[in-house]
Amino acid sequence: MENNLEKQMDLRAGLSKVIQEWPNETKKPFSDNPLAKFIRSELTNIIGDLTSQYYPYKIKASAGAGNWANIAWLAILDKKVTTSTQEGINLVYLFCSDGSGVYLSLNQGTTGPIKRLGAVEAKKREKQIAKLILGKVERLVNWSSKPLNLHANTDLGMSYEKSNIAAKFYPANALPSNEALTRDLKEMVSIYKEVVEIWPSINSAEPPLMPTQKERLNLSALRHSMSESGLIFPPQLPLRFTAALQTKPFVILTGLSGSGKTKLAEAFSLWICESSQQYCMVAVGADWTNREPLLGFPNALDEGGYIKPDSGVLDLILRAADDSDKPYFLILDEMNMSHVERYFADFLSAMESSDSRITLHPEGGQWNECDVPATLSLPKNLFVIGTVNIDETTYMFSPKVLDRANVIEFRVSESEMLGYFDNPKPIDMERLRGQGASMAESFVSAANNNEQIAEKLGETLMPFFNNLQGVGAEFGYRTASEMSRFVAICTELSDSTMELNQVVDAAIMQKLLPKLHGSRNKIEKVLQALGSLCLKDSTQQPFQLNSEGAAKHSVKYLLSYEKLHRMHQRVLADGFTSFAEA
Repeated sequence: MENNLEKQMDLRAGLSKVIQEWPNETKKPFSDNPLAKFIRSELTNIIGDLTSQYYPYKIKASAGAGNWANIAWLAILDKKVTTSTQEGINLVYLFCSDGSGVYLSLNQGTTGPIKRLGAVEAKKREKQIAKLILGKVERLVNWSSKPLNLHANTDLGMSYEKSNIAAKFYPANALPSNEALTRDLKEMVSIYKEVVEIWPSINSAEPPLMPTQKERLNLSALRHSMSESGLIFPPQLPLRFTAALQTKPFVILTGLSGSGKTKLAEAFSLWICESSQQYCMVAVGADWTNREPLLGFPNALDEGGYIKPDSGVLDLILRAADDSDKPYFLILDEMNMSHVERYFADFLSAMESSDSRITLHPEGGQWNECDVPATLSLPKNLFVIGTVNIDETTYMFSPKVLDRANVIEFRVSESEMLGYFDNPKPIDMERLRGQGASMAESFVSAANNNEQIAEKLGETLMPFFNNLQGVGAEFGYRTASEMSRFVAICTELSDSTMELNQVVDAAIMQKLLPKLHGSRNKIEKVLQALGSLCLKDSTQQPFQLNSEGAAKHSVKYLLSYEKLHRMHQRVLADGFTSFAEA
């Protein structure tokens, strides 16, 4: 009767049986133990029945060999990759030694590589394989790549914890329904199939597999690392941010306070840099009236002496100049706490000319012994990111500043906030550190490649030029060039995350609209005209809503349309509007 009941068990019942009985059964003799037999036989059959419709996988399970194992496991093996848990990639259920739960893990065999390569090289290879798979298989973004916590107390048991690629934990006291467990298994089997298809290219570089110094920038890997760290961003935002940095090494992040502006800048810097010496975050002070907080000043009491700023910015620039292949990041937090033009004017001028140099101190005489150069050019591998909050304590940007930057606005949608409340996660920025360092040189190289230009945008953008000209906000060749460059770079990086219309929409939002401001008499008709250009049928009247509160007409450029709509509402209510305040 007992055997018949066990044969009828579903996945949840089978996993639950092992979780509940393991702590007590492992205190009994191993020989002929019914739980050990169940794991090797009945549980294997349950998994085999669920996976056989996809492929004739080899199912192996173990509770020990002669003695109890520290960790019980059941593995799903594809013979094209491995026939043993000691090699290759496998899909495995790993049961915690204390009965606290079970993991479903995409895992690596470690015993074979250690025998062939030695422990040190095998560990390097293990980390790189995990990194490559996580970068190539985007569906793994919803699975955890953190080391497992099996409460193992043997070397073999602990090796299972560290070799995890992606996993999901099911606690004993909150085991999901059979339907949910089966759904997860089917999803991971599908992912395993994808891994098997790319395995030859991943495996061909052994032994040992080492990171390339110029690995192509992979935004799927960036998004995965951000998700693992607990950061929540819309999929398009990291793409727009990265493309904007490569277009022009000056990006301004504006929008709602606490919406993630500083976190995105910090996260990208942590992710792509191999050392903390490559980035510097500085809180802009309200008392910044000149460049000294950034660049320092000559010591008036000691000729030939130079006082470097406490902020570390000058040292960062000098390090960047000596290390041209790697990116360096200057993050100016709350950039508009002071008048930007007062402390940043030299930077703004230097950005526009390869020959422009910033003079720091005189040359000759006692200055020859100074360890700070007399003049300074901004290195091409230095990227400046400014964050902006708009309130009564801050200052607005001038057109000169806005014209030299890509301006990315942060907003939080209702669905995003609801998703956070439903599943809040702590943020662990250390999860990002150095994960994209192998792509750093590729990032810098692409940023310095001026040949990436999108063509034939005139038909799309000239109507915007003509309407902006009516309020003196038309754009020049620099903006046109940077928009064309952004469209080309963003399209190449996109990997289907954004369609062409969405890329153009982002370019309009980041480069054309930020300078738009004025009174109702000056700007209302222009806002309406620009709003119409954002519709698929530009002859329609913009900013009309249907009975459900949504746009009445079909929108072509959604980001720009919604921004223009908010600016239009603001100008009607207050008689004045600007990009930053709408």
